[in-house]
Amino acid sequence: MAKDHKMYDGVELHHDQFDAIIDLENMLDQKIPDITKKPLDPFGFIHDSKKNVTEIRLFRSYFNEDYKIKEIPHSLTNLEYLNTIDLSYNSFSNLPKFIEEFEHLENLYLDYNQFTQIPDHLTKINALKQVNFNENKIQTINDKMLNLMSLISINLAGNQIKKFPYHLSKIKNLKRINLSRNKIKNLSLNIFEDFNHLYFIDLRNNKLDINQIKKLQAYSKLVNLENLNILISEFISEIEDPFSKLNLVKKLKTDPHTNYNNLTRHEIEIFISKFRRF
Repeated sequence: MAKDHKMYDGVELHHDQFDAIIDLENMLDQKIPDITKKPLDPFGFIHDSKKNVTEIRLFRSYFNEDYKIKEIPHSLTNLEYLNTIDLSYNSFSNLPKFIEEFEHLENLYLDYNQFTQIPDHLTKINALKQVNFNENKIQTINDKMLNLMSLISINLAGNQIKKFPYHLSKIKNLKRINLSRNKIKNLSLNIFEDFNHLYFIDLRNNKLDINQIKKLQAYSKLVNLENLNILISEFISEIEDPFSKLNLVKKLKTDPHTNYNNLTRHEIEIFISKFRRF
């Protein structure tokens, strides 16, 4: 083992990465397991073939409903190859300013937290491709989101958004928007023109009236949007219990190699949490 490396949970890590994991362990008072060979595990770290930590998962509430994470240590910025952070099912209402220092972060999952707005610090991570704020308390999407020009997918389902964020149309790499289960009342037919680079918009279970839904459905058939899947029917309900979504996942055949009938409740919950990201 090289002098500048240390062993953690059987993995040889550079001392900077080792120190970051130790700081996280001390903050949470729990060992952070290597889950590289356990892709369904919601809590731990994943490394690449060169033993660089590439993903941190802190899906905390699965283990302890009474203790949810509210902060992360600054030393995590020493994980220079980190491309994914999952802080779902915790109690975050903001992110620390040092989140800007994760220059290579591409995926950030903040589902089921306490955010009332998208933190400004997040909008300075130029590499971000996928952001999830599913089931928070967000009301508006500010213009600073336009800084995320690499963004491909954003999930804002289950928030309190009343106005459709038309300004996101300026993010030309954006392909997927999930705004289901919000409070949007009005939509312009220009949505099909402004967002012609999208192929998926989910607007189910908002406050659209049936006449507007029919107009949108009719208009969508007249424009040239062969790749766009727009889900707007108020009659397609999503059941909140994640386990009852299993039939929907099977129907969509998200992963044809998975035998869903043999999954444990633990595995189902983690699989559904990943499904919500798309």
